[in-house]
Amino acid sequence: TMKKGAWEQSSSEFEKVVLGLYGRKISYDAESKWWNNALAATKTAVAALTPGAGQASVGAAEQTYVASLTAGQFDGIVTRMIYNNAAVGGRYKVAGTTITSTNIKAEYDKVYAAIPSVVLNQTDERPRIYAPYSHLQLINQYNNVATNYKDVFIVTDLGKPTQKVFFYGLEVVFVPMPENCIIAARPSHLLWATDLESDIAKMEINKIANNREDYFVKHIFTIFAHCMNQSYNVLYLG
Repeated sequence: TMKKGAWEQSSSEFEKVVLGLYGRKISYDAESKWWNNALAATKTAVAALTPGAGQASVGAAEQTYVASLTAGQFDGIVTRMIYNNAAVGGRYKVAGTTITSTNIKAEYDKVYAAIPSVVLNQTDERPRIYAPYSHLQLINQYNNVATNYKDVFIVTDLGKPTQKVFFYGLEVVFVPMPENCIIAARPSHLLWATDLESDIAKMEINKIANNREDYFVKHIFTIFAHCMNQSYNVLYLG
């Protein structure tokens, strides 16, 4: 009677409690890696590129970001946007800086201006702005200054689970991205590929050894980050 998938193969009340405690931590770890990750080979390849200001060149900040990552088992979205485009040209590169509550509107303006008009004016799927969690605090601080135009960053249902933030009508989605990094792209251009619905995935909770009272939690699944139509996506990195 169990459903397919790693998260559906546990039946005891104990296992359900454990999954409730660890499920979100596992999900956050996977999401963080999906945004921030790099293969050892990619790190080496990006380090070998010559940085430049042109769109076909890797930016100095992009190169520094990839070098700072611990080598993982796949390339995350930010790394794929950097390497797949720096080698052949493509993504709209915006040179960034340290974002504060004072300059956040000016820096978001740079991202908005770089979005291709053909993407911005499509009505079937509006692009989104993906930003690190810390930007929510900076936006709220910016909006709280009386001299700023509070209709630039629109915050609805502040502090509630239904809270949303918009910049010039585009939704801002806060994710575990690196600081001073912003991505503007249609959601369908950033793909999370995994096999959580298949029986290849595995979630196991068991005793570490016989006659032991401590348990281990083991999960196995595949994950892959893919970026489509890369020449229509904007990457800001400071």
